[in-house]
Amino acid sequence: MAGRGASGAPGSLGAESVLPDAPDTWLTSLHEAAQSVAAATTAQQALSAALAASKPCLGPTGGALLVLDASGEYLSMDAMEGLPETFSRPWEAIGLGEGLPVTDAVRTSEPVWLEAFGERFLRYPDALPELTDQPTDVATGSLPLLRAGSCVGVLAVVRSRDEPFSEVERVFLMCLADQLAVLVASLNGRLPQRPSTASWEESADAQATGTVELGYFSWNMRTGRVECDETTLRLHGLTPPAVRPVEDFIAQLESEDLPDVRNALERMGQLCGDYQVHYRIREPGGRIRVLEARGRVHPGADGIPERMSGVVTDVTVAEARREADQQTLRHQAEQADKLREFARLLSAAVTVQDIARTARTALQAFDADALLLAEQQEDRISVVASCGYSREKTEILRSLPLTIGSPIGDALRRHVPVFLDSLEALLAAYPRLESIAGQIVHRSWAALPLPSTAGPPAACLIGFPDSHAFSASQRSLLSVAAGLLAQSLDRARLYEAEHRLARELQRGLLPQALRGPASTEVHAHYRPATSGMLIGGDWYDAFPTPDGGLALVIGDVQGHSVVGATLMGQLRTAVRAYTNEGHDPAAVLERTNQLLTHLNPIPETALFATCCYAHLDPGTGDLAICRAGHPTPIVTEPGQEPRCLEVAGGTPLGVDAGATYPTTRVRLPVGAQLLLYTDGLIEDRGHDIDEGIACVLAALATPAPSPEECLGELIRTCAPAPGRLDADDVAALLVRYIGPDGG
Repeated sequence: MAGRGASGAPGSLGAESVLPDAPDTWLTSLHEAAQSVAAATTAQQALSAALAASKPCLGPTGGALLVLDASGEYLSMDAMEGLPETFSRPWEAIGLGEGLPVTDAVRTSEPVWLEAFGERFLRYPDALPELTDQPTDVATGSLPLLRAGSCVGVLAVVRSRDEPFSEVERVFLMCLADQLAVLVASLNGRLPQRPSTASWEESADAQATGTVELGYFSWNMRTGRVECDETTLRLHGLTPPAVRPVEDFIAQLESEDLPDVRNALERMGQLCGDYQVHYRIREPGGRIRVLEARGRVHPGADGIPERMSGVVTDVTVAEARREADQQTLRHQAEQADKLREFARLLSAAVTVQDIARTARTALQAFDADALLLAEQQEDRISVVASCGYSREKTEILRSLPLTIGSPIGDALRRHVPVFLDSLEALLAAYPRLESIAGQIVHRSWAALPLPSTAGPPAACLIGFPDSHAFSASQRSLLSVAAGLLAQSLDRARLYEAEHRLARELQRGLLPQALRGPASTEVHAHYRPATSGMLIGGDWYDAFPTPDGGLALVIGDVQGHSVVGATLMGQLRTAVRAYTNEGHDPAAVLERTNQLLTHLNPIPETALFATCCYAHLDPGTGDLAICRAGHPTPIVTEPGQEPRCLEVAGGTPLGVDAGATYPTTRVRLPVGAQLLLYTDGLIEDRGHDIDEGIACVLAALATPAPSPEECLGELIRTCAPAPGRLDADDVAALLVRYIGPDGG
């Protein structure tokens, strides 16, 4: 086992630091700690690396690893990090009968958390007396290292901070203790030793039950002769005599191990010291035996290596156990990695249904195939999203009141996790479900509460297709996953509430009906950017003017915000008001621009808007158009291809109070169509504006059964897909001039 050691500033327990809020930070630290522990070869390496990886989450924290000896009666310090050197003295050897946090952790197999000096003094007056010299109070934790149902040691952590370890920090430390337990159990594989002349099978049984046989040897390096006992001979598949050339032993090795062993022998012949070599022997029956030879090379009178004496141990079972433990560590690291990816994907999930779809990734980490999210609505279960469960199964859950026991019901009502490893365990815990046992397709479950701050109590139910034993480490990882789901659920609830409010506000600000004279048909289409939680500033309008004409207006306020939406409503009202005063299109835009400039007194927070205003004479088809930084209109005349109108433009509204806006005049023939639109229709991160306009022209060239279908198909074909992070609101206004006689 590794020797004890300390690093960091002696006497320093670390300063306060701000804990991270992002789930990614916790999972990244846990993932890095798991990888570091899996790669460690000593307890000191594992502890140092684990605490270093934990620093972003826990802040500067000191720690120690205490290992239970073979008798199971004493704890001894095996590694120390970031603690004063004086800490090692009272922990050289601790009897389990002593009243200390670390001994209580071993006896109860439960963590012991101490939050303040007063609590520590009352419960353990003799514990950690060195802490009384610290300038601030400390929080401590003693976590048992549990492996295969037995305690192999204790992880003790100490941190200088006013507040105790939080619930999230405690779960994090328990996951860390699970990782260290596997390594400590593997490294602490030195078992009571006794000579034996047992068979290979008996040797394996001896290792498995806690006894290891030793063979002794002495190798004269000058003569090449080895003198050994019968155990050494038998372990190498040899028979007496007990004095043999070293090549007899080398001949028994697996060929793949020969290069490493010969290199080690060459080094032994050059330098005195202690050596350790692992190699494999193939038994006559084909079985592989793994041996470990340890010894010391002694010099002769001339100072040159002359003789090596040592012992040989059969470590076949120990190596297999160590490999299994390493595999467990690797598996835990892989699970943490998948959980980290789960957190990354959840961060992009917007709605509750998005969360359910994203959760499919998490299921792979635990061999599960179904997940259900539910809320408590009064005294019943409300399923809000699911994947992997049939509609019939979710309907069964919906029909269950909370008073009838069920795993998801207990997680909702009692706020405790429920783990059931088989159908038998389910029916034993919830006998009232016996009547639907034939409809249950899964064979094990984890029901986990999702602590929510933005809605009713929630929980998730994870289903497994086969019976599934839940290890302590997997329960910890599932608890972390539940925490991530809870955060995402809160975020989704907030998003959906704000989204509903934004859409209601949007509908209230846009015209409920478009009015036009008999010589025109006016249609509009609006599609919000569904990926955003805030309302956009796109608007459109069509209304009669005092001179009997038709005003056609479309605009776009910068950004997506409630402020922008409010400004959009003000601009729409202003355009109507200035029009009703009898102003022409240019004057309307000039006055609206002056108003917006006045509403933008602070340049750093100012918002601008683009706008296109057209006045149509329904009797002649004459059109007067002004643009304020807005995309150019598109006209489609009978028998001709759609084309962009050449309309002179001015600066966007709100930029320059003195801006003027030139007027472009054209005449629409009977049957012509005029399209006004916002930039969300033609702008896309994947192509430039010219390509977007070309798409619109091509779509308009294809006849549509009706103007409504024309607009819908136009937006579906040309606008970026809704839900994308870069998607924008899209508004379009289509006017068909059918002539003064109504066509």
